[in-house]
Amino acid sequence: MLADFRLGLSKLIDLGNKMDINEVDALEYLMQDTETKAIFMHLEAVKGDPRRFFDILKIAVKSKPVVVLKGGRTAQGAKAVITHTGSIVSGNTAVFDSALKQVGAISADTLDDFLYYAKAFTYLLPLKGNRVALATFPGGEAVLAVDACVQNGLVVAEPGTSTYEKLRPVVFPPWEILLNPFDFGIAYTFHTMQNNHGIFIEAMLEDDNVDCICLQLPPEMFPIDPPSFCAPFLKAKERGKPLAVWPPYMLKFDGPVVKYLEENSVPVFPSAAIAIKSLAALNAYHLYLQAS
Repeated sequence: MLADFRLGLSKLIDLGNKMDINEVDALEYLMQDTETKAIFMHLEAVKGDPRRFFDILKIAVKSKPVVVLKGGRTAQGAKAVITHTGSIVSGNTAVFDSALKQVGAISADTLDDFLYYAKAFTYLLPLKGNRVALATFPGGEAVLAVDACVQNGLVVAEPGTSTYEKLRPVVFPPWEILLNPFDFGIAYTFHTMQNNHGIFIEAMLEDDNVDCICLQLPPEMFPIDPPSFCAPFLKAKERGKPLAVWPPYMLKFDGPVVKYLEENSVPVFPSAAIAIKSLAALNAYHLYLQAS
């Protein structure tokens, strides 16, 4: 499954029903392991000392991000845990999530979130702010992307006037449109022979009002040479700005552009919503480090 996500793996520790070691032992080991750059834990119950678990978490996040996916969050789920491992899940889920937040760990709601956060923390630099530049093909998807930003604590960036003037003659139609979120559908209608993605990315990388970029890839019917098309995408890490993308069709991960991007450490997500949630997780971790 991790190979499908194009993720490298340092260590995989399956604790089973924790007859010999538990999550506290594993966390303490991984915290000190120099080959481990990020820690991802799937827990059903904390069998070790909970206070020590959170004390170690607080130390671990200073040097590497920790993401936790907690099962047994409902009464029925907790009963399933007893059947599965014999562990009894006790305590309040809201209290557990609050404790994770207090020590700087990131809580994943679903297995999808868990895996895509792994991709984000593996491939992307931490955000230096929460201002996002968005670009999509359908206008309706742009609205959903804006909603996702607001719901996850990110804001739609307001690019500077110089960026607006730079892009207006080369990617705008003959009338005024929003620069953020930007409509690639209109841009490619009037500028079909240009790499509008590259022009947009370059402009946003140079804009001090933009902290990260989140955009949709073009349909595969477009004639694209992956190395030349993707060159601007690869510059984002050099410039210190996280860049996340998603394909034009849900879960379309076998195209040449997607493969080229991920081979070059640009993460591709299945949708704008998951891309934005992943950027928000990066931002939450950065904010904690800043405050601590």
